[in-house]
Amino acid sequence: MEYQVRNVVCQIEEEEFAFPVDHITGIEKPQPITKVPNTADYIKGVTNIRGEVTPLLDLRSYLLQKETELDNDYKILLAHVGDIKIGLIVDKANEVMDIPETILETVQVDGEETDQAVQVAKMENRLIILLDIEYMLKEMDEETFGKIRSMI
Repeated sequence: MEYQVRNVVCQIEEEEFAFPVDHITGIEKPQPITKVPNTADYIKGVTNIRGEVTPLLDLRSYLLQKETELDNDYKILLAHVGDIKIGLIVDKANEVMDIPETILETVQVDGEETDQAVQVAKMENRLIILLDIEYMLKEMDEETFGKIRSMI
């Protein structure tokens, strides 16, 4: 029996990304956002989700380095890493999918192989990039990460 990883697959523009379901606690509709001064461009602000103040990370800006004008069609993936809860803004939350480990390939970034941060699932006519939310948060600069921690 082959090992499969269960993921929430989301979309940003035409690209598909996935997060392990054990880090995603829900998918929410657009919420009113309160801007937080002096934060990175990819931190859109905070919002109240389920009675908790939640910082929002715009994945289009963070991953694709593109400016985002939010409309009312985006989704928020509620993610948690340890005691940190964060909302991930995506265009669509497509599906929950079991991805067989046998179709995952680790790609090279800047000449160094990364473990889980940049794995790609090769399927018939689609490529899905598996993202590691823990790795993403650690890669943010300390100042931004500290501001996210102070928002919760």
